[in-house]
Amino acid sequence: MVMNNHLSRTQLIALILISLILYFAIGYAIPRSSFGLLISSIFGLFLTYGFLVKKAQNSFNTLLTFGILARLIFVFSIPNLSDDFYRFIWDGTLIKNGVNPFLNTPEFYMNNPHDIVGLDEGWYEKMNSPKYFTIYPPIGQLLSYLACVVSPQSLLGKVIFMKAVLFFCEIGTIFFGLRILRALNKPLHNIHWYALNPLVIIELVGNIHFEAMMIFFLTLSFYLLMNDKWKKASLVFALSICSKLVPLLLAPLLLRKLGYKKGFLFLILAGVCTLLMFSPFISIEFVQNFASSLDLYFQKFEFNASVYYVIRWIGYQVKGYNIIQTLGPILSIITLLIISSLSLFINRNSNWVKFFGLGAYSWLVYLLFATIVHPWYISSIVLLCAFGKPKFALLWSCLAFLSYFAYSNIDFKENLLLITVEYVLMLGFLFWEIKTSNLRPESNNV
Repeated sequence: MVMNNHLSRTQLIALILISLILYFAIGYAIPRSSFGLLISSIFGLFLTYGFLVKKAQNSFNTLLTFGILARLIFVFSIPNLSDDFYRFIWDGTLIKNGVNPFLNTPEFYMNNPHDIVGLDEGWYEKMNSPKYFTIYPPIGQLLSYLACVVSPQSLLGKVIFMKAVLFFCEIGTIFFGLRILRALNKPLHNIHWYALNPLVIIELVGNIHFEAMMIFFLTLSFYLLMNDKWKKASLVFALSICSKLVPLLLAPLLLRKLGYKKGFLFLILAGVCTLLMFSPFISIEFVQNFASSLDLYFQKFEFNASVYYVIRWIGYQVKGYNIIQTLGPILSIITLLIISSLSLFINRNSNWVKFFGLGAYSWLVYLLFATIVHPWYISSIVLLCAFGKPKFALLWSCLAFLSYFAYSNIDFKENLLLITVEYVLMLGFLFWEIKTSNLRPESNNV
């Protein structure tokens, strides 16, 4: 299929057309319950993805255009692989009516009289967590609110608006990602590992996940830091936190990389900016409800986990019941300790490539010890792998779709064999990569 280790123009166009057709099918025709059709389409996309990135490096602009077109395909479709967006527009409708979305659950409004205009019972019925308080930070809430303002009547209009914003966030990530690669003196075509990644394309714009905003702000923050604009970077880092909370796990690495004095100032300023963005929602009830949601996240929800499932099985053998309520907080503490330990391998004199590599490992540790790992959680590591040397997330981004088997069952029961295959292959590749590519954390080449 290849000539002289490069794709011919005809082969390049053929692979791009095949990919665009598959993206269209996933966005408009294949429900998540059709696991066989979905996973075969996903594997097909990752196969073409590998060929394009490795064999078409001399078609740089063509590939970037393809990545943009692939995202554009999804802008006009209702997400069919995730129902999170129903909660987004529910929260946005509350804010539009002047109601704090953190104060009550959707179930509360369905069971009690209210005068909130625009709440749709159909959204409630399709929501995955109507009995729980919202957990989405202020930037996500702002996007949801604006969608309801721009399109007050149409569900599709709300969806298109949110997807359009996430689409431009992705363009921004690619734009600043290229500048980071140029500053690192790394090949610019490395951006294709992120820009063309099927998981990133399908999940972030296609299924409306706020990771797109989080990653954009995180990328911009990295770019500003690399240009010694740490004050501006701290504000943008706060915007990333207020899109999704998980960038906080990079705090130990940033503290070491920037030096303790500048690092503390960076984190304090980012913390103040974060509190200011949360301030419109803050109350005693907000603190209680938000803490309750976080507590439930670590003690009740479980999906596509690895270490947790192994320990859970041991707990059943020893205790005879699910020990998630005890295990969740313990795993969180272990995660914090390991990530803090990884930060010891970096200092002010370490290069940024090493920072991104350790960032990828830190994010990996967080997900390995998490009780819930949705595929789109991996998108952040895909970006870090484009900047650093580790590449394990590229394989994982494909294997993570095996978890969608759960949605082919009425009771959403997971296939633990498929999950085992996912993690065994990913971790096997990771260990091989560390062994053969000199990617140990203590190496200066990370």
